[in-house]
Amino acid sequence: KLGDNVMARSVLNSMLGANNDGDEKMLCHEGIPMTTPTVVTYNTLADACKVAGELGEALEVLQLMKHHASKTGENSVVPDAMTYTILIGTCARKSKQQQQSRDIRSGGER
Repeated sequence: KLGDNVMARSVLNSMLGANNDGDEKMLCHEGIPMTTPTVVTYNTLADACKVAGELGEALEVLQLMKHHASKTGENSVVPDAMTYTILIGTCARKSKQQQQSRDIRSGGER
C-alpha cells in the first residue's frame, strides 16, 4: 500500500532489533537479516509518512535519526538535505489537508 508508514516503521523497528530478545542472529521482516539502517532507510520511512499525511510520525522519524546518530556515532544516519525536503513537503501536505478540511466544514465558503 502506497504510504503504509505503519508497515515501514515495523520494518525499521525490526532492523533496529526492537523485537530482539537477545538473539543476535534474529531475522527481521519476512526473513530479511537484520541490517543497520542508513539515511536512505529513514528518509524512505519519512516519505511514507508524508504520503500518508502523518506529520507527527515524520517528525518522529527525524528524532529517531538524530537519536540513532548520537547513540552510535554513525554519520550514515545524520539527517540530510533530502530528510528536510521530505519534512517540508510533509508540512505542506498537512497544511493543504487542513485547509481542505476547513473548506469542507464551511461548505466551501472562505
